[in-house]
Parts: sequence; C-alpha cells; structure tokens
Amino acid sequence: MATQVQNHTYQDWLNSVEQLAGNGFANRAFIDGQFCDAASGATFECISP
Repeated sequence: MATQVQNHTYQDWLNSVEQLAGNGFANRAFIDGQFCDAASGATFECISP
C-alpha cells in the first residue's frame, strides 16, 4: 500500500508551530511524561518539520 505525501508550504509549518506553541509543545522538553521548562529558563528557536 502506497503512502500519500502531502505537500506543505513553509507557512503551513509555521501555522502548525503557532497552534502547538499554545499547548506548550514548542518551547518545552517532554521528560518523564510531562512538559518541563529548562532549569535555566533559556529557550531557542528551532523550526524542524
């Protein structure tokens, strides 16, 4: 069975990141079953589909 590939634009990915950011996914690590902030509080931008 073939898998259908969807073509997403860069803007599509940015929109997805914005939606997830409100849920704490974008800037927090998932450790031991929960989202955690860095001990230092530092963050960095990383857009990786």
